[in-house]
Amino acid sequence: MLQYIKTAFKNSLVYGLGNISTKLIGFVLLPVYTSHLSVHEYGILAILEVSSQVIIGVFGLSLTYPFFRWYYDKEYIEKRRTMMFTCMITLALVCSILIFVAIILRRQISIILFGLDKYEILVVLLTLSASLQIIASIPSALMQLQQKSLLFSFSNIVQLLASLIITIFLVVWLNMNVIGIYIAQTIGGAVYLLILGRYIFKNIDFKFDIVLLRGMLAVSLPLVVSSFFNILIIVADRYVLRYLGHFADVGIYSLGFKIANTIYVFVVMSINLALTPIIYKIMDEPNNRRIYSKMMTYTGFIVMLCAIGVSLFGMELIKLLARNPEYWSAYKVVPFVALGIFLWMLRDISAIGLNISKKTKIVSMIVIIVSIFNLVVNAILISIFQVMGASYAFLLSQFVFLILTYLFSQKYYFVQYELGKILMMSICGVMIIFVSSLFNEYSIYIRLLMKVTMLVVFPVLLYLLNFFEPIELERIRGAWQKWRKPKNWVAEIKLFLK
Repeated sequence: MLQYIKTAFKNSLVYGLGNISTKLIGFVLLPVYTSHLSVHEYGILAILEVSSQVIIGVFGLSLTYPFFRWYYDKEYIEKRRTMMFTCMITLALVCSILIFVAIILRRQISIILFGLDKYEILVVLLTLSASLQIIASIPSALMQLQQKSLLFSFSNIVQLLASLIITIFLVVWLNMNVIGIYIAQTIGGAVYLLILGRYIFKNIDFKFDIVLLRGMLAVSLPLVVSSFFNILIIVADRYVLRYLGHFADVGIYSLGFKIANTIYVFVVMSINLALTPIIYKIMDEPNNRRIYSKMMTYTGFIVMLCAIGVSLFGMELIKLLARNPEYWSAYKVVPFVALGIFLWMLRDISAIGLNISKKTKIVSMIVIIVSIFNLVVNAILISIFQVMGASYAFLLSQFVFLILTYLFSQKYYFVQYELGKILMMSICGVMIIFVSSLFNEYSIYIRLLMKVTMLVVFPVLLYLLNFFEPIELERIRGAWQKWRKPKNWVAEIKLFLK
């Protein structure tokens, strides 16, 4: 079990580097965005970003799911290269139709999204950028399956640099604002595919298998509906804020959400990228359920620690990244979204049973129920609490999502998760976040000192509550002995990556 955990952790670090590189641009450029975009314009950018998620979720046809699921299936080992080609051609055709429709209906779509028709060019750029991401999803999935973590990281880092340089040039020097941002994203997506061109051609046979595609679509299409509603759970708050409030409200909430969402982007997604192949690879091994249980405990600890850190220093981060005081109230959103992401991660792990037992209809049912609940709760809470209402709705919806997923997953594929430890770390985390919020009115020096202290208190408190097992404490001590001397870091890293 420890070998699987070590492999997952190692791949998480390398995948994390690549995954961070693709998402880091939005974080690194926050000072540029907040200094060159008004809160209103940042709200427009936020609507574009969530619309991109909807497009990718729906028109990606969820083909990466059967691609992952069938790659290790003995029946399809000889058809892997054909599967790759068939998936990419199908998505390229879908995206071509999507772009054509977007060009024809750009005025109408602009009015629906923004209330004005002057953003037609943004509609087209949004569609182009999303289409490139859809097509790239298949080679990205293949790199994960083949554990080509270094190639994954390299290609994403180059994409980051291309997008970063072009964005700064277009936004800072040419004052193209939101249009410049999406031109840069589109070019970055094209660069990513060009870099992977040789890798793609090495892993495809130029053979389109319609029978294979039908089988994959039979599995994936039911997931498209659930994918749409799943994304709606995440983005509905921005749309409801747009229609019940103003673009400025969307901008403030989106900044707070983006700060908290760094946990999901930089940590949870990296862990998922590493764990997903392992989850399916060990699903027939005798001790797999024990490993799944530990996956939830360990990832839960990591994500809760990150949630505490981001919540504690959310105010300082936002003031550092956004010099415009109009953005500063966004820090209030951060703790609720961060805790929601912790619940989101627990739900991802608890869904292992439903995925292994192929209960896609159950997954779809849960997602649809939660998305409707989320939409209703957002409408109610936003109308009462405005921006903060959206953060309350996000946390509440993620809690309901977790409970439903856990109950149904356990019914079809029971795993003895360490619920006592999960509850323990949850209560401790919430208490620390609440107590730390009381220091926000103090001077920055006292505030930072107290918050750093509270962050250290979390693992210490868990230790006092006997959260860690003896073998885990032994491993922690061993790791400390290895890594406490900086002069040994190079040798240890080389040994770790072997």
